[in-house]
Amino acid sequence: QAKEYLRMRYRYLDLRFPEMQRNLRLRSRVVMKMREYLCNHCDFVDVETPTLFRRTPGGAQEFVVPTRLAGQFYSLVQSPQQFKQLLMVGGLDRYFQIARCYRDEGSRPDRQPEFTQLDIEMSFSNREGVLSLVQELLEYCWPEHLDRTPTPFPRMTYRQAMEDYGTDKPDTRFSMKVCVARWVQQRVCLEKLKNVSDLVRFDDESKLKAFSSRPDCTVRALVVPGGGVSYQ
Repeated sequence: QAKEYLRMRYRYLDLRFPEMQRNLRLRSRVVMKMREYLCNHCDFVDVETPTLFRRTPGGAQEFVVPTRLAGQFYSLVQSPQQFKQLLMVGGLDRYFQIARCYRDEGSRPDRQPEFTQLDIEMSFSNREGVLSLVQELLEYCWPEHLDRTPTPFPRMTYRQAMEDYGTDKPDTRFSMKVCVARWVQQRVCLEKLKNVSDLVRFDDESKLKAFSSRPDCTVRALVVPGGGVSYQ
């Protein structure tokens, strides 16, 4: 296995590997199926919007492109947002495109200076309409050689996400949920308070008991069977 920097340096050789060939062909088939479904089954219109645009402050940092005219510049679009809004106002109520976006921001594992996204805009729709469209689209374009995704997709409310995971963007690949320490709230097993107070770093048991007795507060913890050894 060659290191990534070496593969990027000799990209023309790297693209010959079967894995890379499969990835590119799979991407091509998925994009084709997306277009087929949106155009033929949902009456969307594929519209290519401009890449060069005027500066739009307030979002991500933009790439600036100089022109041949002194002191005048273009910006590379960070998203097609303004163009698709023009299309909606102009009467094109269902638009999509495979859009290129550019954002001149710091390098991070979850951030790219240039990326591709499926951009969709619909007029006169609601939350259920958008959720149904995305689910049906993914079902239609899902590769045949992969396991089918179970439908309908599971949903959770914001409150449920915060209660079970402590974040509004949980990683549901892990079933480690935040559980309510009911034995603390109900004072059923007060002898266990010391262990919990050590875990959450309370100064003494009285503070934990006072905190758990408040009606607007709950005491929660991660249940990790056999995890005590790792935390010591």
